[in-house]
Amino acid sequence: MDTQNLCKMENGSHFPQTKNLYKIAKVLDIEVKYLFDYGHFLQREKLISEITDFLNKAANKELEFIYKIVKSFKEYVK
Repeated sequence: MDTQNLCKMENGSHFPQTKNLYKIAKVLDIEVKYLFDYGHFLQREKLISEITDFLNKAANKELEFIYKIVKSFKEYVK
């Protein structure tokens, strides 16, 4: 599988063939069904709570780095 197709799958603009789903699952050492299991997504309130806890415990250098990442992301998705 080439990089271009993998990027398209990650961006949601391409759905892989069944055989490629099995290849991806094999490389990740998971069952195919776990590629579609979105149970790991947390509710908004839980996400905010966990992010807040993490930020409250972070050192200044970590906060500066996180700020740069978030700022870059926000500029990218405009």
